[in-house]
Amino acid sequence: PQPEKDYTPARTSWGVFDRPKNISEAYGGGNKMGAGVNLSPEEEARRDAETEETLARLKRYREKRGDGNRLEKKEAKRIESALDLARRAMMRGVYAAAVDALEGVVEFCSTGTEVGGTV
Repeated sequence: PQPEKDYTPARTSWGVFDRPKNISEAYGGGNKMGAGVNLSPEEEARRDAETEETLARLKRYREKRGDGNRLEKKEAKRIESALDLARRAMMRGVYAAAVDALEGVVEFCSTGTEVGGTV
């Protein structure tokens, strides 16, 4: 006979092996999450450190990606006039002229922005 605290599950989706009936109690419980949960000072400090690290990584990523945005803002008038010229050329069926107009400004655009995605 099996010990009282262990059992073999009827379904085999996670494998059929003996394990405690209440895994949380047997292995020390789980993380308590949600509103109204008080964290210990160590957990709070760890969470704050992780948040700071995440924000720092996000800032570095945005700065790295932001080079195109700065050029895009600096050359906004030139890009807008090229887009306008390309639209007019496309309406007239002069596709080569539209491509030429946009190729001149594509180096200033970032693909992650609305204007850059249009170009």
